[in-house]
Amino acid sequence: MNCPVKFRLFILCILSLSAGHFTSASMNFFTETWESGSTSGNWHSWGWPSPVLSSSANAVGSYSMDPNGDSSYHSGMVSSQMYTLSAGVSLTVAAYIESAAQWSELNFGITDSNSFPTNPNTNEFSIATLTIDADTQNTGHKLFANFTGSGGTQTVSDNEAATAFFDAWHNYTFTFLENGSATIAIDNETVFTSSAGLFDYSVDSSFSILLAGRSYGVTTNLYDTVELQQIPEPSSYAGLLILVTAMLAVAKKRLRSDQAV
Repeated sequence: MNCPVKFRLFILCILSLSAGHFTSASMNFFTETWESGSTSGNWHSWGWPSPVLSSSANAVGSYSMDPNGDSSYHSGMVSSQMYTLSAGVSLTVAAYIESAAQWSELNFGITDSNSFPTNPNTNEFSIATLTIDADTQNTGHKLFANFTGSGGTQTVSDNEAATAFFDAWHNYTFTFLENGSATIAIDNETVFTSSAGLFDYSVDSSFSILLAGRSYGVTTNLYDTVELQQIPEPSSYAGLLILVTAMLAVAKKRLRSDQAV
């Protein structure tokens, strides 16, 4: 039995709308690669010595960003724009850290301010940040996450895994979930997760992007592609499927009615 032309057009319309929803599932808020050769506009620099753009052998493209902190303090950048924190916010940062005898560290992620003093304790501004320590001085290698929301503060560590992320580029992704938790994934594998309910998005409502660290002596630690997106949570897809199912049911009912006439 052939479907009437009107019904086929109606189905095609539904499928087209659904496809449009899924292909545009992620909304991109911000992308940075520093290929323009400039650090101004999108970022506020802090610390001394100041962050610099690097064309070293490990840089991606023409430039990557070196936070350039020294043996005394971190230096870095924070995004000049503040963004709204909500379920589905996802920040991905490409980072490269070298193993070294001393002062090789990166600290980055999501922070609660876009204005930093010259020599800040960046953990005091943390919402969800990751610290990688790739030098062997003092207590040695470190890999840990700080999560701070209206529900409290958590520090989660896996220092034994730190060396797996030295001397190569990796993608680090911070994602906030509907249950008020946050996750940190490295190369798409979740490494750290906060407790559910740590974040209340009506209270923990705004953030900026933090990129900090040290590159002391011959060490060059780098950041490159930064992407901030809003990714719909599963409930958004569930709502869409319910809508499509209901529309199809109405269409089938109309088809049976038309055929009965």
